[in-house]
Amino acid sequence: MEKLTLAEITRAVNGELISGSPDAEITGVSTDTRSLAPGDLFFALKGEHSDGHAFIGRSLEAGAGGLVVSDEAAVPEGVDRPVVKVADVLWSLGDLAAYYRSKFDVRVIGITGSVGKTTTKEMLSAILEHKWKVLKNEMNYNNEIGVPLTLFKLDSGYEVVVLEMAMRGLGEIRRLAEIAKPEIGVITNVGISHIERLGSQGAIADAKSELLQELPPDGLAVLNAEDGYFPVMRERFSGRVISFGSCKGADVIGARIKQSKDGRCECVIMKEGGAIEVSMPVIGYYNVYNALAAAAAAIGMDIDLFTIKSGLESFTQPSMRMELTKSRQGFTVLNDAYNASPASMFAALKTLQSLAGYTRKIVVLGDMLELGDYAAKAHRDIGSALAGSGINGLVAVGDLAVGIVEGAKNAGFPEADIQWYPDSASAAPALRSQVRSGDAVLVKGSRAMRMEEIVRTLLSE
Repeated sequence: MEKLTLAEITRAVNGELISGSPDAEITGVSTDTRSLAPGDLFFALKGEHSDGHAFIGRSLEAGAGGLVVSDEAAVPEGVDRPVVKVADVLWSLGDLAAYYRSKFDVRVIGITGSVGKTTTKEMLSAILEHKWKVLKNEMNYNNEIGVPLTLFKLDSGYEVVVLEMAMRGLGEIRRLAEIAKPEIGVITNVGISHIERLGSQGAIADAKSELLQELPPDGLAVLNAEDGYFPVMRERFSGRVISFGSCKGADVIGARIKQSKDGRCECVIMKEGGAIEVSMPVIGYYNVYNALAAAAAAIGMDIDLFTIKSGLESFTQPSMRMELTKSRQGFTVLNDAYNASPASMFAALKTLQSLAGYTRKIVVLGDMLELGDYAAKAHRDIGSALAGSGINGLVAVGDLAVGIVEGAKNAGFPEADIQWYPDSASAAPALRSQVRSGDAVLVKGSRAMRMEEIVRTLLSE
């Protein structure tokens, strides 16, 4: 981060400098005392389970260069560092990030969607890195805290920023776009993730389309031509649109898609005036669509097809997303434990089905959260899909996953091949004692289910 003075910061967040010099300089921003570096400006965020004001003392001990607070009374008397008082610390974090972003002449791409955001972000970054210096958000830095913290990493060397933008409710994507000011918006799809909070798939489409509404008139929207909400999305942006899909009407088309025995895909990416064959180093048919979304955005930035091919073929899949690992004991784990929704769950099952050369195929499926009234049916539908699928065993984990068990039984999946456990901690050792050489084991569930604990146990010595 390049230096900012307290005077700049106070103006940017519409705050009041209640102590310290306006000429003091800040060299970084932190919201967590565990990672705070000396000189960082500490934002005392109030969350659902903790209040950053309780950690002010610890931030000062760690060398914080200043504080942003909403509760002045929480600041120790006689503090010798600058303190800025604001009405809302989280909002101020975004305001400062927006100000800081405006200091740089960079192209920003925002990516949202119900599934595929992270992989598309990584694929697009891999393409663009062949030409420019690219900043992207790491890990789960995709919300109203993570996006600002990513932007604070900007310096004059960066030329492009690729940002995954997540949301749980209306207005959140709009806020992220106001902060980051993207000129290109990519929407991978509109599913039913977070429907518990939003109530309907139409409301989810409304939330995703906030990204389009914040694009400049000369910006670019990249949309999935095969998504049911494509016509709606297209109507909501009057500027340039590039569509992608495997259908003839798309601007960027994935054709002649082939999946190998190990689950990896090849396809021909076609656009007006050219085509190129791409062999992707990742597992899963659905990753073709993530690749098409990334390719469409790159084409919109005048990147040639050969560079797109190089980027997609050198791309590295993020952790816990279709990671295929063979254990020392001879069984293979397909780790897709990062998160789960109905669409991604069905896609993962299809990927497991496509893999060849295994004696048994076992699925370990955890709860899919935030589905509201759709939850019961969604879990039963997943269970129903297992019958006749070539899958030999089901291990269900969590209260909602009882619905997967019910759906499987009702569809005729052998009851003797079904197990249920209340949580990952109880499922892991039981499963570890049952898997054997030649098995392929898919592990997937929502983030809160901590399905990676099962993977860790399975792959332990």
